[in-house]
Amino acid sequence: MDRDETVRLYLHRNAGDDPVGWSRGSSGLPYKGNVNPDAYVEVEAVDLARFVLELDREVQLVKIDVEGADVDRLIDAGAMDRIGTVLLEVHDGRVPELRDETERLRACLRDEGLADKVQTDWI
Repeated sequence: MDRDETVRLYLHRNAGDDPVGWSRGSSGLPYKGNVNPDAYVEVEAVDLARFVLELDREVQLVKIDVEGADVDRLIDAGAMDRIGTVLLEVHDGRVPELRDETERLRACLRDEGLADKVQTDWI
Protein backbone atom coordinates (compact mmCIF):
# COMPACT_ATOMS: atom_id res chain seq x y z
CA MET A 1 0.00 0.00 0.00
CA ASP A 2 1.22 3.47 -0.73
CA ARG A 3 -1.19 5.04 1.74
CA ASP A 4 -3.35 4.20 4.73
CA GLU A 5 -6.76 3.22 3.46
CA THR A 6 -9.64 0.78 3.69
CA VAL A 7 -9.38 -2.04 1.16
CA ARG A 8 -11.37 -5.12 0.24
CA LEU A 9 -10.02 -8.50 1.25
CA TYR A 10 -11.74 -11.11 -0.91
CA LEU A 11 -12.54 -14.37 0.82
CA HIS A 12 -11.71 -17.87 -0.37
CA ARG A 13 -14.59 -19.47 -2.24
CA ASN A 14 -14.93 -22.06 0.59
CA ALA A 15 -14.82 -19.51 3.42
CA GLY A 16 -18.53 -20.04 4.12
CA ASP A 17 -17.74 -23.59 5.26
CA ASP A 18 -14.85 -22.65 7.57
CA PRO A 19 -13.98 -18.92 7.67
CA VAL A 20 -10.91 -19.35 9.87
CA GLY A 21 -9.55 -22.41 8.07
CA TRP A 22 -9.91 -20.82 4.65
CA SER A 23 -8.68 -17.36 5.71
CA ARG A 24 -5.22 -18.20 4.37
CA GLY A 25 -6.73 -18.27 0.88
CA SER A 26 -8.01 -14.69 0.93
CA SER A 27 -6.65 -12.07 -1.46
CA GLY A 28 -6.78 -8.42 -2.39
CA LEU A 29 -7.36 -9.51 -5.98
CA PRO A 30 -11.00 -10.20 -6.91
CA TYR A 31 -9.97 -12.09 -10.06
CA LYS A 32 -7.74 -14.62 -8.29
CA GLY A 33 -9.13 -18.07 -9.04
CA ASN A 34 -9.62 -19.25 -5.47
CA VAL A 35 -11.67 -16.29 -4.18
CA ASN A 36 -15.30 -15.30 -4.40
CA PRO A 37 -15.34 -11.76 -5.86
CA ASP A 38 -18.72 -11.15 -4.21
CA ALA A 39 -17.55 -12.13 -0.71
CA TYR A 40 -15.17 -9.74 1.02
CA VAL A 41 -14.48 -7.86 4.21
CA GLU A 42 -13.17 -4.34 4.41
CA VAL A 43 -9.89 -4.04 6.30
CA GLU A 44 -7.60 -1.19 7.23
CA ALA A 45 -4.31 -1.23 5.33
CA VAL A 46 -1.23 0.84 6.18
CA ASP A 47 1.50 2.35 4.07
CA LEU A 48 4.19 -0.28 4.64
CA ALA A 49 7.09 1.99 3.65
CA ARG A 50 5.95 4.73 6.05
CA PHE A 51 5.53 2.13 8.79
CA VAL A 52 9.08 0.79 8.27
CA LEU A 53 10.59 4.27 8.08
CA GLU A 54 8.87 5.35 11.31
CA LEU A 55 10.28 2.44 13.32
CA ASP A 56 13.15 3.29 15.66
CA ARG A 57 15.20 0.34 14.43
CA GLU A 58 15.99 -1.67 11.34
CA VAL A 59 13.85 -4.61 10.29
CA GLN A 60 15.62 -7.93 9.79
CA LEU A 61 12.87 -9.72 7.86
CA VAL A 62 9.69 -8.74 6.06
CA LYS A 63 7.41 -11.36 4.53
CA ILE A 64 5.03 -9.98 1.95
CA ASP A 65 2.15 -12.03 0.63
CA VAL A 66 0.29 -9.46 -1.42
CA GLU A 67 1.39 -10.59 -4.85
CA GLY A 68 4.38 -8.22 -4.72
CA ALA A 69 2.35 -5.04 -4.50
CA ASP A 70 4.30 -3.31 -1.72
CA VAL A 71 7.85 -3.80 -2.99
CA ASP A 72 7.75 -0.87 -5.43
CA ARG A 73 6.67 1.41 -2.60
CA LEU A 74 9.46 0.15 -0.32
CA ILE A 75 12.04 0.85 -3.04
CA ASP A 76 10.65 4.26 -4.01
CA ALA A 77 10.40 5.48 -0.42
CA GLY A 78 13.91 4.35 0.52
CA ALA A 79 12.62 1.87 3.08
CA MET A 80 14.63 -1.00 1.62
CA ASP A 81 17.72 0.52 3.25
CA ARG A 82 16.18 -0.33 6.64
CA ILE A 83 15.24 -3.94 5.80
CA GLY A 84 17.61 -6.91 5.89
CA THR A 85 15.66 -9.47 3.84
CA VAL A 86 12.30 -9.53 2.10
CA LEU A 87 10.52 -12.81 1.42
CA LEU A 88 8.11 -11.94 -1.34
CA GLU A 89 5.36 -14.39 -2.17
CA VAL A 90 4.38 -13.93 -5.80
CA HIS A 91 1.68 -15.79 -7.66
CA ASP A 92 2.59 -15.18 -11.28
CA GLY A 93 2.72 -18.93 -11.90
CA ARG A 94 -0.89 -19.40 -10.78
CA VAL A 95 -2.46 -16.04 -11.68
CA PRO A 96 -1.75 -15.16 -15.32
CA GLU A 97 -2.81 -11.54 -14.82
CA LEU A 98 0.22 -11.05 -12.54
CA ARG A 99 2.92 -12.36 -14.90
CA ASP A 100 3.87 -9.10 -16.64
CA GLU A 101 3.84 -7.07 -13.43
CA THR A 102 5.87 -9.67 -11.53
CA GLU A 103 8.48 -9.87 -14.28
CA ARG A 104 8.70 -6.09 -14.31
CA LEU A 105 9.22 -6.19 -10.53
CA ARG A 106 11.98 -8.81 -10.83
CA ALA A 107 13.71 -6.66 -13.48
CA CYS A 108 13.45 -3.64 -11.18
CA LEU A 109 15.00 -5.61 -8.32
CA ARG A 110 17.89 -6.64 -10.58
CA ASP A 111 18.35 -3.05 -11.80
CA GLU A 112 18.33 -1.69 -8.24
CA GLY A 113 20.80 -4.34 -7.03
CA LEU A 114 18.19 -5.84 -4.71
CA ALA A 115 17.74 -9.28 -6.28
CA ASP A 116 19.69 -10.96 -3.44
CA LYS A 117 17.85 -9.02 -0.75
CA VAL A 118 14.34 -9.76 -2.04
CA GLN A 119 13.66 -13.45 -2.45
CA THR A 120 10.80 -14.10 -4.86
CA ASP A 121 11.27 -17.84 -5.33
CA TRP A 122 11.65 -18.98 -1.74
CA ILE A 123 8.53 -21.15 -1.38
